[in-house]
Amino acid sequence: MRWNRPKAVVNKIMLISAILFLILSIVWLISAYIWINHPSEILKLDRHLPNVYQENLQNAYKKITKSKTKDQKYRAYVELLNDFPNMTSLHKGYHYIAESYAYITNYLQENGKSEQALQKAKQWQEKYPYEFSAKFNYYHILKTINPQKALKYMADLYHKFPDITNIINLHFDDLIANGQFNDALKVALKQKSNSLNNSEISFMFFYKNDKFKQFHSKTKIVLPQNASSHEGNDYTVFLHKNIAHFRGLRLDIDGMKSGSNITNVSFRYHLPNKTIKNIPFKPLHDLEKISDSIYKATGADPYFEITTPEEIKDSKEEINLTAKLSITNGIDFVINRILTNKEWQFFYSNEKFFNEKDSQKFSLKLDGNEFSAQLLLNNKNYKSIRLDFPAFINLNPKQLEIKINDNYVLNSIDISETHNFIKNKTIVNGLDPYIIFRFESPIQLNKITINFKLGEGNE
Repeated sequence: MRWNRPKAVVNKIMLISAILFLILSIVWLISAYIWINHPSEILKLDRHLPNVYQENLQNAYKKITKSKTKDQKYRAYVELLNDFPNMTSLHKGYHYIAESYAYITNYLQENGKSEQALQKAKQWQEKYPYEFSAKFNYYHILKTINPQKALKYMADLYHKFPDITNIINLHFDDLIANGQFNDALKVALKQKSNSLNNSEISFMFFYKNDKFKQFHSKTKIVLPQNASSHEGNDYTVFLHKNIAHFRGLRLDIDGMKSGSNITNVSFRYHLPNKTIKNIPFKPLHDLEKISDSIYKATGADPYFEITTPEEIKDSKEEINLTAKLSITNGIDFVINRILTNKEWQFFYSNEKFFNEKDSQKFSLKLDGNEFSAQLLLNNKNYKSIRLDFPAFINLNPKQLEIKINDNYVLNSIDISETHNFIKNKTIVNGLDPYIIFRFESPIQLNKITINFKLGEGNE
């Protein structure tokens, strides 16, 4: 190029730029076409391209697996964290980061360096603020150093994330251990009231065909409102759809509470001249098979893949399918730690003392804030009865009523003796709490009904 001829130089630069732009445009168009119409080819290409970052990460992890002592493993984990300081929690190798932090904090605790462990745990949760395992790790270490701070930390977490089951459980345990029974009861009742049913459940389908070999966002079938119905826990879902070169179908369940159970699952394909019943299916995601007929939701995105009979594949007829299933709330509510506590026990005796063989363990039923139990005994006469409570400090049964054979009623003023209750009050303040009623003459015990209230405002 001669700079004494600026017009020619500019023209050449523009020509070269135009050629480069044309090449880039062609590459972009080809890439866009493949990405939209042949996404599987992109995945194949991705598998063949070397991933240097991932290889370096795996090599770093190999050092850990080859470590022969705890000290060597500790140093290898520290090195891995230092070598990959910017990895996000969305990266597929993040589990190496989480494992590293967990091992390092545990190692430091085992070696009497709890403060260092706490600082490392704090670093983990601050670096990954949406990683709950980091928060739980920090909480457990803090609890060994300062239980009161740990109590406040978990209370703050609960107020931010009141629907996370692990947080509810830990907060409830903290309150019980701290003698705050009424607050623990509020947490338990709130969880149950917020999770009484799966009222927001909806369904959608995804399909496979010759164009999309795997389920894809572009094959989502959003159902109209009248395509599903339910009566109680029983749901029916209908699909009517023309799908070219049909190959497979998936049923997604949205809005179902984690921990819920799915039972009585069945699928039917309806053809013009017959119905194919009992179509096989398999859980693909966020579902755990408990038995041949029960599946438990383990996450927020459960779905089944439905087997496609040969006579349905490539059919030019409309796909008609009916799905039926039952969904029940299988959450293990924290209130059950009160209702089914093993320390609820009813004794009866003709002596001053009581023994296990003359007793019944029982569970409570809950209606609002009223707790009740019903027991059937042997219709014999007894001089004394004893009611055992769980050792929850400050548990305070109010409006206590024990009805014998539907006609003889005992309440708090009839109590003869107590053990580990505050004097003249029905408030638990120690281990093995119980109350005793003694009768002037033996009473026949056939049916026993126990009623009381718990919580504030039930005087």
